[in-house]
Amino acid sequence: TICNSACAPKPLHIILNSVRHEIKGGPFRFATPPEKTVELFYALGAGTKSFSYWWYTPYGEFHGCGAADKEAVALWRQIGLLGAQVRTAGPVLTRSCPAVLPLKAPAKLWTRTLLAGTDTLVLLAVNEDIANDRLGTVVVPLPKTPVTITLPSWLKAADAFEITPEGIKDVNWKNDAAQIVLNLDKTEVARMVLLTTNKSLRGQLDELYRSRFAENVAQLTAAGAK
Repeated sequence: TICNSACAPKPLHIILNSVRHEIKGGPFRFATPPEKTVELFYALGAGTKSFSYWWYTPYGEFHGCGAADKEAVALWRQIGLLGAQVRTAGPVLTRSCPAVLPLKAPAKLWTRTLLAGTDTLVLLAVNEDIANDRLGTVVVPLPKTPVTITLPSWLKAADAFEITPEGIKDVNWKNDAAQIVLNLDKTEVARMVLLTTNKSLRGQLDELYRSRFAENVAQLTAAGAK
């Protein structure tokens, strides 16, 4: 948030760490896929518009995620999956800005909202029942994650859907007076939900995903299952 404020009105670019640091006494491990997901969602919630990762080259003190060991491979695959998810939402995210709206959510669910023009709201949600240590990450999924959002008076949602690394998915939602009630199911790490007045937005983003990212995601998912 500080970085976004400091560089305004220029767009914020964030560089996320993706190395194993070779230090005396043993290496500082690669980030796990959940860790990198949380970092990216936190940055999106602050208004970040673009990302890169430091770095790929697998040698030296800062051993990049192009290495052949399984932790590096898992991180590199997650970077690809996150890229597909965020770039699918790109046409909305690049014109959005953080906006604080009245919202109710479970205690362990971190949430932020972004407004994109006068037609779309983005809900970012992160499971904070996560622990990290020198060995890795432990995630305790949230079994149900209901979220109630009070929308601005000028935003009348006509559609709601989720953007995931695997594409566009339906969400359980309803209008309740001036509020939107999202009955989200189990949350593992993070969720990205769009509420919009634009009935054609879902189709536009679905076409973007299928034409540009679906094939790569299928390959990454198949490689991860081996």
